[in-house]
Amino acid sequence: NLMQFELLIMKVAGRSGIVWYSDY
Repeated sequence: NLMQFELLIMKVAGRSGIVWYSDY
């Protein structure tokens, strides 16, 4: 599921302090 994948990315990115997913 793409939705779950995006949530996973946000969780990992937030933990790492990355905000590259904010472009979505």
